[in-house]
This record gives sequence, C-alpha cells and structure tokens, in this order.
Amino acid sequence: MKKITVVGFKDEAKLVKDVARLVGGDVYLAETTRYRSGELKVTGLAKPTQHTVVAANIWEDPDVLFRTLLLSHELRSAGTSRLDLIAPWIAYGRQDHATQPGEEAAGIMVGRMLSAMFDRIVTLDAHSQKFIDGFKGKMRNVVPWAELKLAGKFDLVAAPDEGATSRASYAAESLGLPFIVIEKKRIHAGTKNGLPIQKIISILPAGVKVKGARILLVDDMADTGETLKAAAVELKKAGAKNVTASVSHAFDLGKLKKGLAPQIASVTAFFDHAGRKIDEKTLGALTDKVM
Repeated sequence: MKKITVVGFKDEAKLVKDVARLVGGDVYLAETTRYRSGELKVTGLAKPTQHTVVAANIWEDPDVLFRTLLLSHELRSAGTSRLDLIAPWIAYGRQDHATQPGEEAAGIMVGRMLSAMFDRIVTLDAHSQKFIDGFKGKMRNVVPWAELKLAGKFDLVAAPDEGATSRASYAAESLGLPFIVIEKKRIHAGTKNGLPIQKIISILPAGVKVKGARILLVDDMADTGETLKAAAVELKKAGAKNVTASVSHAFDLGKLKKGLAPQIASVTAFFDHAGRKIDEKTLGALTDKVM
C-alpha cells in the first residue's frame, strides 16, 4: 500500500487525525499566519507523499476557502502527484444558481476553484445536483442514508418538502419502506417592525394514511428546523404515532433538538457543525472514497 499523508489545519486537528487513522496515513498540520498587512500566509508540507489528502471543511468564512486553496497550491508545488480533499461540509451549496440578473452563483464558483486544485473532492450530502455539477466531475458525494441501521423501527419515510425528495426516496429504498413528500407553503402572517412575516404550513399528499405510523423525517441540513417542525405538526395531526428526524448537517444539534421538541421525538445528525462532531461511520464512508 502506498503511503498517504493527511494534511489539514490546527483548528481542525481532530478531523485530520481521524481521517489519518482511517486511511492509515501520517498527520501534518499546516501553519497559518498573517503578514503585518493582514494577508494570509499558509506553510504546508515541504516534501509531501505521492498521494496526499487534505482534510478540511470549507466553512462559510471566505478565509477558510482561500487557505485551503493556498495549501493545495503549496502541496502541488512541492511535488504531490495525487491530491484529494475530504470536506464533510462545503459551504455555499445553496447558492447553486443566480436568482436575479447580475448575481453570482457562488456555489458554482466554489466548485470550479476547488476542482481546479484537487483530483478528487469528497463531501457529505451536497445540497443539490447543480452544486455537484459545478465540480466538473471531481466530486464524490456521500449520501449517508444507506448507513442507517433502522429497519423495523419505522413504517414510513417522509420528506419535509420537495427539496428533500431524493433523500427521502433513497432512505426509504435503503430501509425497504414507502415514502411521502410533504408540500411546504409559505403564507403571509402579518408584519413585524415593518417587515413581512412568513409562516410555513405543510400539506400531506391527498389520500395518505399515516395514522399509527412511526415516521422518519429526512433532510440534508437543518438550522432552526422550521420546515421539519411544520412537517411533524402536520403528521401528528394526521395521527402519526411518533415522528423522528435525521439530517445530514445540523448547524447546532443541541439548539435544533430544543426547537423541535415535543413535536419530534428525537433528532440525529451525521455532522453537528456547532460541536464539529461527525458520525464515525459517516467519516469512514467519506475516507473510503479516497482509498
């Protein structure tokens, strides 16, 4: 087996070490400093191995993307012949298209920049196919629902809105269960401080019977959980026995759980961003893509 070096940054040392453990590679933490003027400087590995893996999330702060690009250039210049990126989270995925003339689809730009520097990019449940396409065929998107060992615990899988349809379908297929897609609507609910307030309501497909069912709600990412909560209320109204939610990315799992109680019995996330905690099996599935 060829030797692999896993490189990353000190603020994500645990991710770097965990990836290295799973691929059997050495660990190197790059130095990040600034010049007096404030310009970012990254010092990578002077003599990288032939196959080098960068383990680094692309967080929302633009400096994080830039430091990753600087590191990749450093490693290329130092002579690595294969350079992969394991990034459980790549921000800007929701900006996969322009919504008005003159607007930049930032997610597509991010994809082009990363794909220009890396041979393979592995991430966890990218937001959309458009975003994936922006990586010029170099992205390996790990959809974790097949890793769920939940057979026998649920009767039905539900997508809280149309955007989660593919995930609900995949999860349902993995579990051998039927699935439904709940329609989400935003209605005007008055104003606050002169600004319009929107309320989310959910509508079940006509004729769907959920009375007494144990239901698993799935989605890619959750912040406030408003959509999940509205879907759970609708399911409970229809007589669901209980509702559980599982998301790929929770921006703060602790807050999400509090916000969804008591409508949703339990909430799990493959990656909790606030705690920077990623499920071990999920990380294993990511690292498999660079071996």
